[in-house]
Amino acid sequence: MATGVSPEVIPGASRSIPTLPEAAQVLAEEIGSSGTPESLAAAERLKKLPDTPVSAQEALETAEQFGVGAHSGKHMSEAMKTLEAMDTWHRASQAAPGRLLIGDDVGDGRYDPNITDEWLIGGAGGAAIANAEIILEANPNAQVTMVGGQAPWVLSNDAQYLALRQKHDREHGGDGRLSVHNARLEAVEMTHAPDGSPRFHAAGHTGGAYVACLGRISRAPKVLDPMSDWCRENGGEVSGRLVTNETGQYLGYELNYKTEQQEMKTMVTGAASRMLPTDLFTKKQQGEVNDMGEIEAPEESGNVAAGFMATAIQGSHLKQNRQQANSLNLPTPPTAPRKITRNSPNPSIERD
Repeated sequence: MATGVSPEVIPGASRSIPTLPEAAQVLAEEIGSSGTPESLAAAERLKKLPDTPVSAQEALETAEQFGVGAHSGKHMSEAMKTLEAMDTWHRASQAAPGRLLIGDDVGDGRYDPNITDEWLIGGAGGAAIANAEIILEANPNAQVTMVGGQAPWVLSNDAQYLALRQKHDREHGGDGRLSVHNARLEAVEMTHAPDGSPRFHAAGHTGGAYVACLGRISRAPKVLDPMSDWCRENGGEVSGRLVTNETGQYLGYELNYKTEQQEMKTMVTGAASRMLPTDLFTKKQQGEVNDMGEIEAPEESGNVAAGFMATAIQGSHLKQNRQQANSLNLPTPPTAPRKITRNSPNPSIERD
């Protein structure tokens, strides 16, 4: 499997419970804990909700029905935050078609650059910069306001980022069509101007369209969801492991779907492999992948591990490793844990 980067975070969603299935699972456990037939049936419905924005409304209605809310504890509070943010996003997108977008909509051309001349971008990372450039080129009258956290240091070494700001950001000598502001973002806010047109707001800034580029969710590719559902519905378990070659180069991660009757495996590689599913891997393992990524694509290079170059190199290493395994008649690639240390100026890779 090499299905590209994972879905983007909805503004206002909890960073610890960022997806609808995770939030619905927390809510299901809370509601089902009472043990009544009604609560258990509701919990089962919540666990089977499809991962779509409209499902957030059903989850919130169920929470209200059983008197569950943010007051039910920190974990529940984070889940409710995500459900409310997703419901707000869905309602706003329905009320203003084509004006509330995620970054991938712009990157993939699923938008109208002339729907407004005032664009608001939530986020300050590489995706936000790429979308700002796309919009400014597509609409010569566009004004783009980027609002988000501190831009990652890697962007200071990125030729695209520097050129764009020099061309359009007045603070860097540009024409003033791009402005960048540092602020924390919450759930999307929408009002209507006197003429009835929608207006979106983010930390005191406004625009006629809003593009969310706040980072991506750590999850397995969605195309694998039916596999996970099949496995768990048949009483099985899903487990994961990191895969490296004999020199410690990261090749991706493997998922194992095992029931009493059958066992299947899939390998996730490419950009999708850089963000591990939080329900199958630990924060320590994510840290190991991040460390390997810093060696493969140092920030000084202006590149990232999920980018084209590191992905191409990873694919090459994976092919070589499989060829070597086949020549030695090995059943699977070597996956011994590695400890990565980055000692300036030369990184070293050590076996645990």
